[in-house]
Amino acid sequence: MDLMLQVRQWRNFFAASRALGHIEWADAPMGGKSWKKYYLNSFVFKLHQFPVPREARCIVDAGANIGLFSKAATLYCPNATVFAIEPCSRALESLSENIEGNSRVQKIHAALGASEGTVALKIAKHLASSTVTIPTNECEGLYGAGIGLTGETEQVRVTTLSRLARDLDMKNIDLLKIDVEGYEPEVLQGADEILSTRVFRILLELSIARLSFKKVFDLMQSIIDRGYALVNIVDVTRSDFKAGSPVTQFDAWFLRQ
Repeated sequence: MDLMLQVRQWRNFFAASRALGHIEWADAPMGGKSWKKYYLNSFVFKLHQFPVPREARCIVDAGANIGLFSKAATLYCPNATVFAIEPCSRALESLSENIEGNSRVQKIHAALGASEGTVALKIAKHLASSTVTIPTNECEGLYGAGIGLTGETEQVRVTTLSRLARDLDMKNIDLLKIDVEGYEPEVLQGADEILSTRVFRILLELSIARLSFKKVFDLMQSIIDRGYALVNIVDVTRSDFKAGSPVTQFDAWFLRQ
């Protein structure tokens, strides 16, 4: 393994340990799949940076993928129930393995959107890049071939966050994390009923490559218009595949005023 990568992984591990107030040796970046521990520890530290209160009781992970953010949330917020929402069956299988025995993570096999229904999930070569939107040519040029589609699709159920909040009795959502590969506007549209009353923090991964600069900033403004303050922009990712290394995505943190 590259020495600098090892240094970053151990730095993340100790940063996460300081955030937790103790050392989780099981999450030390040793042995196989150390990249999972790298992301897990990064998520723990991100929750600490926001900050998300450690006494948080309800966290929604929209686009949970293989469950590393959900697992980090249960480590950092020991009393929280995490609703892990993921449309891809294969990703959900890995999520089940990664949170095995963790009763505070509730898995929901669905996509969040603007209304109830079904949608074709397009499977990408890199599973985490699977999407219900169609990647542009520019998107592949910025992210690389892994974002390209395999041609495989999966029909998945679509529900709204407002409906889930009612059905699952989510009275207050301490954190709504959204990472849905360009489908963020639809997710927020389907949450309109509860955003101004029940959701206190939003952690949003925004892809310029998928949505364009204008749509990204229009979306950010729409959240601010709903009564939130933009408190941070972090994890700015630049392209490894295009000259000039343009920005491809970043995380935006919003706090309800």
